[in-house]
Amino acid sequence: MANLVLVIDDDPDVWTTLAIRFKSFGYTMVSAEDGAGGFEKARMLNPKLILLDFGLPYENGLQILKKLKADKKTQDITVIMLT
Repeated sequence: MANLVLVIDDDPDVWTTLAIRFKSFGYTMVSAEDGAGGFEKARMLNPKLILLDFGLPYENGLQILKKLKADKKTQDITVIMLT
């Protein structure tokens, strides 16, 4: 999906706010509340952009970023870190 944004963040308030904003600009947003789920969604959905929270449960955002950049299916996706 060309206009898909993945938000990996454990705060539902962040998802709600961002979903409204992205929709107003013609983007579809999906979310994941932890790094493992976000990594799998990134591999399956191939989003245009990932917004990645640094402070995630289990694995922090930097660990997930390293996984994303090491994986051939996700290494070219643009990632913006949220702190």
